[in-house]
Amino acid sequence: MSLQATINTDEIKDFIKVLEVMPEMTAKESMVAMRKSVLHIEEKTIDVMQRKKVHNYGTLKDAWTTKVTKGTRGIKGIVMNPLPYAIVMEKGRKAGATAPRTDVIRLWITRKKGLRGREADSAAFLIARSIGEKGIKGRHMLKEGYEAAEPTVIKLFRQVPRRVVNKIAKK
Repeated sequence: MSLQATINTDEIKDFIKVLEVMPEMTAKESMVAMRKSVLHIEEKTIDVMQRKKVHNYGTLKDAWTTKVTKGTRGIKGIVMNPLPYAIVMEKGRKAGATAPRTDVIRLWITRKKGLRGREADSAAFLIARSIGEKGIKGRHMLKEGYEAAEPTVIKLFRQVPRRVVNKIAKK
């Protein structure tokens, strides 16, 4: 009697098939994690805005959007706000900078204070001049929203390998 090891090639073929689909499964699970991540960051950003009362009629709050793309360099998730004043609200404006346009402030004045005509024009001019001279403090909504969401985002991506292995085990 001799000592021997027997390898069943059918089992190896099955294992190789599973290994061949792992990259695709990992990519799909990573996309799921990214989609959940950007939505969570958006949600936490809006929470920060509400806590800090960075809203008037909800235009800035409602303009947040997310996008997830898969390219040659991997998966990219974006949380963005396309409104021109979003970046100013996020980062602030230095004292001594060029004053903002009065038409945007006039709209805000009309909505917030109900002023119209010359009153609204005058108030918008004075506010724009004050912002230009004194600047405004950044509200850091996205930064703080991301920081609040970061533990969950990390957890979502750490779960990707486990989710892939669980799917493989079910096959």
